[in-house]
Amino acid sequence: MSEDEVKAIWEGLKGSQIFDGQKSIFVAFPGIKSRFGPDFRSAVLFIDNLKVEGDVECHVFSSDWFKHRHNLDDNFSSVKIHVVWEDDIDTDIITISLSKIKSINSSKSFLCTENTEEKKREELKNLAYVRFLRKAERISERISEVGDERALFEFTAEAFGYEKFRNTLLLFAREFSGKIMDIDDATIADIASNFLSSFRLIKSPPTRPQNEPEKRIKSLVLFYKKNHPLSQKILEFFDKRYPYNLWQRSFLVSNLGPGRFRTVMANVFIPYILLYRNKEEVIEFFSSFPQEEDNRIINSGSKILNIIKKLNMVEAQGLIEIFKSRCSRYLCYLCRLRIE
Repeated sequence: MSEDEVKAIWEGLKGSQIFDGQKSIFVAFPGIKSRFGPDFRSAVLFIDNLKVEGDVECHVFSSDWFKHRHNLDDNFSSVKIHVVWEDDIDTDIITISLSKIKSINSSKSFLCTENTEEKKREELKNLAYVRFLRKAERISERISEVGDERALFEFTAEAFGYEKFRNTLLLFAREFSGKIMDIDDATIADIASNFLSSFRLIKSPPTRPQNEPEKRIKSLVLFYKKNHPLSQKILEFFDKRYPYNLWQRSFLVSNLGPGRFRTVMANVFIPYILLYRNKEEVIEFFSSFPQEEDNRIINSGSKILNIIKKLNMVEAQGLIEIFKSRCSRYLCYLCRLRIE
């Protein structure tokens, strides 16, 4: 057994539940390979259900820690886990002896892998409810300050701006919220250009032409003018239980794709409706709508949970919630979907 083989074995234990005869260990993330200092950086483990984060050093024998004089080297002060083939001497570091472990689920990446898709979708729906209510609370707080219509305009502006320009469009919404209906369509481009030039101090990073902030602002103004008063129209469409295709046909404007519109619905419309209508009915109704446009989180979360069928709008929000709060932080032991 060589040190390189110990490193290779350790790296391959990602997502494994192991037992060394004394303690149960879940290797959520073995760490990032490092060229200098400790062999792996920023590992995440759960030892007897307690989370441990830190760097990892690998050796053939635990006594190599002293033989290599790591105990006297400040570059190795961040090491929390000592992975060895054979534990031949006691150290003050958490030591995992690979010669003693018994792999329980080494072929799985996450502890939810073998759970049924039905159970996973049920949990996504529960988490979506939590996520929507949190968004609704944020909208409610703003409504108490500026009223329904202006609050909706501001949150819609954020959604139109994507992650990159959300604050830019929010600033625009707050400056022009009382003037939108008076803006002539022919002057929107000039207004957007003048607004952006008034505070842009550095050049914006490259983006796709359709996502340039000038075009986002123009779409936002056209969207609001077409659907004003937005608060009334949203509640009316829900009360009449109009199908998704009618929402899309009625609300869409130029330069606003269906995927982005569904994101607006998920982040603004549904939370707003939850403030005024029966919550169970709202969640059930929008569970028939297609998910928002694909993004990195939805794609990554679907792979982690091994979701086969296409998600609906509600489930996609639940997937984002579980990915951010659990999966991306390797908190499998806090998840109700885990199977050990």
